[in-house]
Amino acid sequence: MNQDTDNESVNSENAMDLFDDIYDYDQPGDEDKIDANYYIGIHHFDSQELVMAATVSNKTFHNYCQRELLYYLSNYSCVQTRSPVLHIMQLHIRADTTYAVVLKTHWIRLIQRTWRRILKERNQMIRRRAFANYSFQINGKWPVELRRLPELRGSLAYLQGSNV
Repeated sequence: MNQDTDNESVNSENAMDLFDDIYDYDQPGDEDKIDANYYIGIHHFDSQELVMAATVSNKTFHNYCQRELLYYLSNYSCVQTRSPVLHIMQLHIRADTTYAVVLKTHWIRLIQRTWRRILKERNQMIRRRAFANYSFQINGKWPVELRRLPELRGSLAYLQGSNV
């Protein structure tokens, strides 16, 4: 079980051994997929929606590097996926038993980006307050533009109702 994360392709000599190792470790088919649960895997685009192609367990995800998992999932899937990427996906089982998915990694990136922006703004304001400390000592309050520190609460409101 190799933990490196470089972008080399899987060595063809060991490819079948790797596939068998991950297959035996993951034991696919042991669990039924449950609607609204989260899964780690790859998807493909089929008739205007994203459809689950193949998944691995959390345990398998933590024991193999990304390139090995992508090799395994691409070969284990019954559909050909172009440029597969590992995602956290929420499953939605349709009435026709289609396994449609919503990619949650996209939303996680938006949240992380917002948090980084808020933390940067807070740090800038704290530095500005250090220079404006004289105003606080004289008046007993901060200048208007420095009174309210940016916070996480409400920082994602711009996403409400959007199709980002």
